[in-house]
Amino acid sequence: MTASDLRGVDTYRGDRIRVESWHQGYDFAGKRVAVVGTDSHTVRIVPELTGIAAFVKVFQCAPRWILPYPVPAEFTKAPVLQWGIARLAQAHLRTQVADPWLRRQLTPDHPLEAAEMLVSSDYYPALQQADCKLIDWPIATFSPVGVRTSDGVEHHVDTIVFGDARGRDARYLR
Repeated sequence: MTASDLRGVDTYRGDRIRVESWHQGYDFAGKRVAVVGTDSHTVRIVPELTGIAAFVKVFQCAPRWILPYPVPAEFTKAPVLQWGIARLAQAHLRTQVADPWLRRQLTPDHPLEAAEMLVSSDYYPALQQADCKLIDWPIATFSPVGVRTSDGVEHHVDTIVFGDARGRDARYLR
């Protein structure tokens, strides 16, 4: 999904922020926040947002393999150790996410590739906080008040933070 695929985003009346520039003075306190996408930026900011925002909804386009921090250097340098990286990512998910349904939603259906490794020891615990929810239904459209997913649910939010390649076209963002 790219910015041009964000149907209805121009009708959204709340604040829109690029994940890369989220630290530039915006006050998330008390806000209902949607985080769209899962990338290295979003796995880093979701744990921070859960302590500030009133509620955080993470709209996951596809699950990603996440390794614990710090990753042993030998795992990232030797291709022969790819199996070790995959086992580490699987164990990390299994030990940090107790709920089998959430674990299933967070498990990618493809093998781990070194190019897509994400690293965080805080992301999975953040998703299990009372003020955070993972949404894995595809986004159907944006509306004036938030995000509508393909199951027909309209998620009312005050702010949308765009991760991945979303929001790179500045005309969509304030």
